Amino acid sequence: MPEITNPQYAAVVQPVGSSPPNPNCPICGQLALTLNQEGYIEGSPCSHLVFIYIGEIGGFEYISDDFQESLTALAIEENKEKYSQGIESVDFKSILEEAGYRNELLALEINYEAKTLGDRFQERSIFAYDYSKLAAES
Repeated sequence: MPEITNPQYAAVVQPVGSSPPNPNCPICGQLALTLNQEGYIEGSPCSHLVFIYIGEIGGFEYISDDFQESLTALAIEENKEKYSQGIESVDFKSILEEAGYRNELLALEINYEAKTLGDRFQERSIFAYDYSKLAAES
């Protein structure tokens, strides 16, 4: 069997009417998002979390320092030919490969139906976790 070297990427679709996604870290079990004192959702990063991308807001709720450096190096917003629609429409699997992530990274893309003022539309959220952090913890 050939060795898997690319980041691992799983995409699922939640049933219509489900709450927006909030997965637990597959490594330590910590929830990715929490409600702050004002009732707003915010990232609740554990040491394994690389980023949280929330389609409803069109951007990142949380970015680790390592991933921020990778995004800066790729110059997504400045490189309009390659990333013509900005970060909200890029293929995250390709971005993770270009950023140098290997098979220690697991990205979970969760597609779901969202509603605003009676309108329904499809959204996606992506939660990425770095399994290489396990070696550093041992």
